[in-house]
Amino acid sequence: MNFGGADLCDNNRVCLSKALLNGVSDVRSGLDVYHEYFLPFTLVADEVNLSCLRRLPRLEKKVRNTMFKLSDPTRDPAFFNFGSHHDVNRLSKMIKREIVIYYSDSARKMSFLEIYHDFRHLTVDSPERRLSTLYFLTTAAKQLYRGSESLDRHVETENYFFSVPATPRTFNLKSPLGLWGRMSQLLEKPAPNFEVGQVCQMSMSAADVHPFWNEVVIVVTFCRSLFAQHESRIRLRKQPRFSYFSTLAVVAPRSHDTGVEPHQLEAVTRVVCLFADNNMCLLKKEFSDRVVSGLLKSREIRDRPLPNDFLDEPKVGNDERRAAVFALDEKRRSRKCNSKAKICSCLLCSSKDYDANMSKAGPEQLVSSDLDARDLLQCLGSLTTDNETILEQLSELSVASMDIESMTVDADLFSPNLLGAMKYSEIDRAQLGDHVKKVQKPIMIAHVDSFGMDNPKRRIMLTAGGDSEEAIFRMMTKYWKAVLRLQKRCIRKKRKLAAPILKLIQEYKNAYFEVCERELNELTELNKQLAPDLQQEMNSTTLTKAWWQMLPGKLEKAIGKLINQYNVFSFYG
Repeated sequence: MNFGGADLCDNNRVCLSKALLNGVSDVRSGLDVYHEYFLPFTLVADEVNLSCLRRLPRLEKKVRNTMFKLSDPTRDPAFFNFGSHHDVNRLSKMIKREIVIYYSDSARKMSFLEIYHDFRHLTVDSPERRLSTLYFLTTAAKQLYRGSESLDRHVETENYFFSVPATPRTFNLKSPLGLWGRMSQLLEKPAPNFEVGQVCQMSMSAADVHPFWNEVVIVVTFCRSLFAQHESRIRLRKQPRFSYFSTLAVVAPRSHDTGVEPHQLEAVTRVVCLFADNNMCLLKKEFSDRVVSGLLKSREIRDRPLPNDFLDEPKVGNDERRAAVFALDEKRRSRKCNSKAKICSCLLCSSKDYDANMSKAGPEQLVSSDLDARDLLQCLGSLTTDNETILEQLSELSVASMDIESMTVDADLFSPNLLGAMKYSEIDRAQLGDHVKKVQKPIMIAHVDSFGMDNPKRRIMLTAGGDSEEAIFRMMTKYWKAVLRLQKRCIRKKRKLAAPILKLIQEYKNAYFEVCERELNELTELNKQLAPDLQQEMNSTTLTKAWWQMLPGKLEKAIGKLINQYNVFSFYG
């Protein structure tokens, strides 16, 4: 049994969601179909004219193209997913055609054929519906094919995997027997003396059916298979957790509220399922138990009122609040600068406002600055003329300049009102006053650093190939790649220049860790003679942290930061 046609996913080059959008229409592309599908999410009714995108049709199109992710065919578009039957049903309603999706292991072998998405049993059967229905086949390898006819004859509806044997049968809403009558035959119960015209009306008359049946029965619809595992685990698809059933009605006695009592759901032994093209059956016990457990779980969630504390903040009493405020005040008071003896005793410095303002918890916190590389070398007694020259060279290599030449062009203007005379730009905020009518586009960029001052070949000067956004983007991309190359060249040069200082730091480092190693050995010998509760510890993490707090360690940090820095300034900035 073969399924003809080409794979709409093109060997996984296109995701299933976009493949379905491309396949539902013969005259429109998937992007056009998505634009119509996406319309209710962005616009309100035409006569209301309240949408934020209503007056910006060009921006609206850009937003939809971005949502569709046109540049990446393998990514699902926003607000539409092949795995969501709600999205597929919304698409079906939009194109006014039923969508039926079958599921199989392969389009060539088709060792089995099952239902993946089928809601035809929820609508009234008619010749127009049968002619307009779209049929698709998806496989375990995430392929999608479109068929020209129904494959219902190949689906084993009489012995489906979730149905009790010999229970499947068909129903017709237009027949005299009706839906409740056909279901009464299935359950071997007396038929009620009324019928429903549509499946969605069953919930309103379910309580009136219970006096005829005297049994609590759940009526569900098989929406689709939730199986999305790898094809190697395809044998697991028949497990109840991979099937999704939506409740249509619960035949139970009337209660004071609109729900069903938990003890009534626990007494359910039979569940009727509507599926495929007007088929019904009784569910097997494992599937019925899953439906009942799902209803019981949802009722627990529904009966528990939701709190209005969306942030889930802890609740504390007044005594706890006062204790916390007192502890916070004590902590702030201990950190205030007036806890120490003041040098000045004038009226201004001794005031409480001054203490509150200049404390560490106040708005005027004490300003502190780290020592730079020159200060650290001076503290170590190593600020020689050669080292000072090295720092100046490192600073010169860390600075570059750039400038952009631009041209003024007219902005694209349009009027949000077809009859309006005033036109606006898409980038305009539409505020009162002046409006954007002209914009500047960069057409040339130049860059120079310490290398370029000595060698003109290492200067950057680029010109855009045109005034289009693509040409400008190519120019800026080429510019930043060149800047990164210059930065790496400067870093290599600065490492060579800073070699004498780095050698000095390494000597301090070796001496420090030699002392630490000797202390560690002595501590290890001492711990052998002490009791366990008196032993002391010394690890590599503690020693490394101590190194970074010493003057040579801070100097190593400052030199490393100066080597990696590459600051680009404007010629005029």
